[in-house]
Amino acid sequence: MNERLAAQLKGNLPDWLPGQRWFASSERPTDIEVVDLEVLLDQDPGLASAIVRVDGIDWHIPFGWRAPADVPASVGDREGAVIGPIELVDGEALVAYDAPPDQELAAHFHCRVTGEKDPPNHIRPVGVEQSNTSLVSDDRVVVKLFRRLVPGSNPDVEVPAALSDAGFDSVPQVHGVWQRHGYDLAVAQTYLAGASDGFSLALASLRDCLRTGLPPQASGGDFGAEAMRLGQVTGELHVALAKAFGQEEATPKEWATDLVADLERAGIDPARASGLIGRLEAVEAPGRVIRAHGDYHLGQVLRADAGWFVLDFEGEPDRSADQRARLASPFRDLAGMLRSLEYAAAVALGEQVDEDRDRLEPLAAAWAAHNSDALERGYTSAEGLDVLLPAPEDRPVVLAAFSLEKAAYELEYERAHRPGWEAIPAAAIDRLLAG
Repeated sequence: MNERLAAQLKGNLPDWLPGQRWFASSERPTDIEVVDLEVLLDQDPGLASAIVRVDGIDWHIPFGWRAPADVPASVGDREGAVIGPIELVDGEALVAYDAPPDQELAAHFHCRVTGEKDPPNHIRPVGVEQSNTSLVSDDRVVVKLFRRLVPGSNPDVEVPAALSDAGFDSVPQVHGVWQRHGYDLAVAQTYLAGASDGFSLALASLRDCLRTGLPPQASGGDFGAEAMRLGQVTGELHVALAKAFGQEEATPKEWATDLVADLERAGIDPARASGLIGRLEAVEAPGRVIRAHGDYHLGQVLRADAGWFVLDFEGEPDRSADQRARLASPFRDLAGMLRSLEYAAAVALGEQVDEDRDRLEPLAAAWAAHNSDALERGYTSAEGLDVLLPAPEDRPVVLAAFSLEKAAYELEYERAHRPGWEAIPAAAIDRLLAG
């Protein structure tokens, strides 16, 4: 490990990390250790990959460096990309920065992960910065650089491979993995050119519905057929996950304990949910627990020409690795997708001018109900799913409990990352507690 480079990186990180969307906290960290650093290009520009431990959690920071005048506009124009000044040779002032926006450096990641010798003609970051960083090469391969690291195989490597072996085709094919120091640092998968994420499609449908004032099933952008097929793919996903990773008996009392903890963490008095919690603990036929997706929502699915594809199996970013690895009811994922439909409705309604919102609110609610019904009907139609689910008479209470758990998590997340959206989960919590 280049000790001088590691020391200078460490000195810049306390101010830089809190501004990164993928980092777990907006607070300035104090306990930082560079545990591993590999120099990938010892030239101009330079490139390195660092594993940094912050308050006991390991993070992957791929970074480059150039002379200040040579920093490309793709880096300089990207908010938060510049890490800080470094000096590798006495008197030579350089700038260290997050490497993915630099196309020249990003091409090296493509070759490292895929094993290909020739760099792509064009490589670009894709999407809004989330819990990881994705790079698209020539519109054929997407390289995902993991940021928060977990020991052993990353779920985004392990799960798609296991699902493919189980006969589930609605995941992009894995083309390569980059591993070091006991971690998966990145994965390369087929890029679904021309595909659209589910949230964008839902918003397009909602905007059409609200613009025309027609019932959701009568508007030109009706999402109902897509929601039904997405539900069926979700059911098929759960059957394949049970086949690939096994299944166990569910324990409703453990679900109730987890729900209480999530409510308390979100600052909600569990006594407000005592009736629901009591009904949950009394469930006699809860179904099975499986390796679930863990962070299932419209932004985690893509609609391509061949149908819906499922992405991102790492789980909710603000939960611990132990929490994300636990087996869960399939209804936890279903609740997440149903909440996502309600989120889309709330976001689309929030785009309207103030004087129109009260008038359009029933229409947005009708859109969410229409597509939630279609999703559930598609979901329960999946062959082989029924044995994993609670008995029909117990499904409403189990689904309500996981919906409340998800909304409580959302409330915490929005407070930390998007305070302007806090009202969306808060309204859902009030509705669920009143039901």
